[in-house]
Amino acid sequence: MRPASSSGGPDDGGAAVTASVEQPVRAPQSLVVPVALLTVTLWAGTVIATKLAVTEMQPLAVALSRAWLAGLLALPLALLSLKDRPRGALAWRGLAAAALGANVLWPILLAFGLTMTSGSHAALIMASLPILAGLIAVPVDRRWPGGRWWLGCAIAFAGTIWLIFRRGTEDAAEASVLGDLLVLVGCAAAAFGYVAGARAATSAAAWQVVLWGMILAALLLLPGLVLVDLSGLLQAGRDAWLGIAYLAAVSSLLGYALWYWALARGGVARVGSFQFLQPMISLVLAAIILREVVEPILLLIAAVILSGVWLAQSGGRRPIAKLEKSK
Repeated sequence: MRPASSSGGPDDGGAAVTASVEQPVRAPQSLVVPVALLTVTLWAGTVIATKLAVTEMQPLAVALSRAWLAGLLALPLALLSLKDRPRGALAWRGLAAAALGANVLWPILLAFGLTMTSGSHAALIMASLPILAGLIAVPVDRRWPGGRWWLGCAIAFAGTIWLIFRRGTEDAAEASVLGDLLVLVGCAAAAFGYVAGARAATSAAAWQVVLWGMILAALLLLPGLVLVDLSGLLQAGRDAWLGIAYLAAVSSLLGYALWYWALARGGVARVGSFQFLQPMISLVLAAIILREVVEPILLLIAAVILSGVWLAQSGGRRPIAKLEKSK
């Protein structure tokens, strides 16, 4: 478990649930890089799909529909490999915590945040997910990362704060401080879920943790039926439903399947580095699909955030001391 490894999805999920990924296995190595690039590109569309959906549906309806559909798709896959399901109270407690953070709170906060901010802002804020996961992992794992990791954290967060509180011409029209902050809090919830999921993955296959996390989230959100205007769901347009289908089937299931395939064959260090491309791909997609104006200053902020994340990744994987146990 990293303090800030980029070995999982961000979207949504995935960042730290790689504890059970073993050493690379023999496979067509020529496919590892294309599959990793494809997965990162698919995950880059998470913000775009959510933004499209919330333009036609209430944000809570988007988040709940995404969770319910993902749970329905995950259920038969989990049942096909029932013998590999998580076992023991400790594993299921970790799984419940992971589902609450990464599959319940994160989609809800992201959907609400994107009603008040741009896809470009959300994409750059999400670049800090590995840093947030690393911060949460410090007290959980009782391991203290080195100074280079902390310097990277400081740089990444400085870039994030700059992004949130800087108000340019386009920012005033498309992004608000509240919307950015909701996305940032959502990232913190997702990071908590990733850390909990990584601990659960020490006693179960990572793919099973992902599947059962989706199923638990769908069950936890069933009471939300009373809060959703069902007639509004039926009246939503094609773009909204395509966005929800993308989030459930592509960002979640297909993305994780491809990612774990690449991790198993290319290794965490080699494959995880491709996630640095995700925010930049999201910016390009926001400009093309959402027709957002990506100002040069956003590219500079992206460089600051990503340089901080890179510094933390390269210098923080070998904790230098263990935290003393509290008395």
